[in-house]
Amino acid sequence: MQIHIEFSGNNIDLPISYNHTVQSMIYHTLSENQEYQNFLHNTGYISDKKVFRLFTFGELKGKYTVNNRRILFENGFTFEIRTVSDTLFKLLSRSFCIGTVFHLGNEEIIVKRVVCENTKVMSDSIKIKMLSPVVAKIKDGNQTIYFAPSDAQFEKIINNNFFSKYKAFYGFEPDSPIKVSNIYKEKKIVSKYKGIWINGFLAKMCLEGKTEYLDFLYNVGIGSNNAQGYGMFEIIA
Repeated sequence: MQIHIEFSGNNIDLPISYNHTVQSMIYHTLSENQEYQNFLHNTGYISDKKVFRLFTFGELKGKYTVNNRRILFENGFTFEIRTVSDTLFKLLSRSFCIGTVFHLGNEEIIVKRVVCENTKVMSDSIKIKMLSPVVAKIKDGNQTIYFAPSDAQFEKIINNNFFSKYKAFYGFEPDSPIKVSNIYKEKKIVSKYKGIWINGFLAKMCLEGKTEYLDFLYNVGIGSNNAQGYGMFEIIA
């Protein structure tokens, strides 16, 4: 399930790494249901001691300029949130009402337009383009090692993450993995989230797997850090 939101505002000044600021606004919209807000923020969906929020959001889109690691949106912006949770979708769709004023960091923005969709993946083989960087990582002691889509380990790491997310939501693991192939136009993106540098990658690639598994990933994102604004993709073929 997907929510497309257009905000109006003049000269919206944000840090260039704005993901945490946007994520905070999303959590704030859930105050209507304090119990679920606390669950999602403090607990989340758990599998094998791993915690997932099972939503993702894309980059802000609008006319902007960048200066001194700040990004200035001149006349508002649009962005998209996706989730597999009916509860979260309903709460967000009620909260982002036209005319409602929100605070994004220190900036005041107003909801101008909202479109709610339930686009479904209808194929077991899709060609995708990353809309936000995909993060594939493993921990080695205190060190985090990141992998590009072209690395041999990428598919395994993506599937380990997928299996855990799926089990966290449904209570059981998928019965088959996702295959990744035909990777091209790979570009490394380094960004910061709450003071931590994260390596992600934009790319185009093909995903193969059961239709319901690809649909799940379409709504929660692939790879890690989805609820921090990573791993969203669009289907291009």
